Amino acid sequence: PLVCVGDDRERPRLEEYANKLRAPVEFKGRVSLQDLIKLYQKCSFYITASKWEGFGLPVIEAGACGKPVIVPRNTAHVELVRDHRTGFIFNDSSGLMSSARFLIGAPQCYRQEIGINAREHIKKKFNLDKTAKDYIDVYKDLVS
Repeated sequence: PLVCVGDDRERPRLEEYANKLRAPVEFKGRVSLQDLIKLYQKCSFYITASKWEGFGLPVIEAGACGKPVIVPRNTAHVELVRDHRTGFIFNDSSGLMSSARFLIGAPQCYRQEIGINAREHIKKKFNLDKTAKDYIDVYKDLVS
C-alpha cells in the first residue's frame, strides 16, 4: 500500500480520489519522529511529488535510512539524488509513475542496492560533523 505522511490543503482531495479508486492508500497525517523513522525503515522506497520544495530534508532522511528515492526535477531535490544510482529523478507525472512501477517490479536486492548507495551518498555528502565544522569555519571567517 501507499502510505502518505504529512498534512496540507490537498489531503482531503487526495483522500477522496483514493477512495474513489479504491486504492490501498493510508493517510497518516503528521507523525512523531520515531514513527517517521519506522516508516522510512519499513518502506520499499520514498517518493516526493512536491512542486515547490526547498532543500527537502525528507529525501535525506529516507536516504539515510537506506531507501531509494523518487524526486521531481523541478526542485532542489536533484542536488540530493544521483539518478539511477541512489534514486530516480522524474520530469512529469508519467516519469514518476514509470519510476515507481520500475522499483515496485524490481527485485528486492536491486532496491536494497540502490538504498545502500543512497545511504553512502548521504553519509558522505551530508555528514553532520562535517557540516557543523563548515558552519563554524564560516562564522570564524565572518568574525575575523
